[in-house]
Amino acid sequence: MSTHPNPLLLDSLQLTVPLLQQKLRGLPEDTMRQLLDRALASRGLDYADDLMFGGGRCGESFAAFAEVLAVMSLTAWGGVTFAGVHWCTTPGCPRVDAGHEQPYPWSPPPKPAPRPVADMPLPAGEVS
Repeated sequence: MSTHPNPLLLDSLQLTVPLLQQKLRGLPEDTMRQLLDRALASRGLDYADDLMFGGGRCGESFAAFAEVLAVMSLTAWGGVTFAGVHWCTTPGCPRVDAGHEQPYPWSPPPKPAPRPVADMPLPAGEVS
């Protein structure tokens, strides 16, 4: 039995997030970043009160929140946990402190192109 104020929300997420994970699994990292950016930028997350307590924008908010959880569960090391429910790259993983592999190996950012350096004389004068 859930102690969350909205057990229907948790039940719905427990069904929806794994389905979204199946749909998203194996996509390239840049595509996952774009999906996360789009979901976070959507207006659906502005209506979390509708999501928690019911309201006119409940469906829109649920879709955005479920997509954020699914993308984060597949890209963040250790997955994601909401209200005691855990999702990650390992199906059936019970908790965040279980052994997790890094879903996308860290790759350092590209080195910037070298810029020309020019010495400039400082004006003569008093130094304060």
